Amino acid sequence: MINGVHIASRTADQTLAVLELTPVIDPPLGDGMVVVGAVRGPYSERSHTLPAEFPLADADDGKLVARIVDPCYATDDLPMEYVVELYAKQGAETLGEYKTRVTLRAK
Repeated sequence: MINGVHIASRTADQTLAVLELTPVIDPPLGDGMVVVGAVRGPYSERSHTLPAEFPLADADDGKLVARIVDPCYATDDLPMEYVVELYAKQGAETLGEYKTRVTLRAK
């Protein structure tokens, strides 16, 4: 159902990172089916963090948008990861899921 996700950065500064997510879905979603999810993090093996959840919002063109407030960008000395979780749902039933980890880097 959800075979992957393409992720692009719209905005990335010290106060906000806006990610645009395009789920890779095959076969296409049927009537009444939606993709929902969240980005969670940051997580690091070298530092104690207080992970937060950033829900995904629908964009106009079938894409999803995550607004990560106060993002933690990874460096070579301090890697930071966020977890992207996507769920294909029809009503209350979960039909498929996809999870991956991403690293944010300052531009």
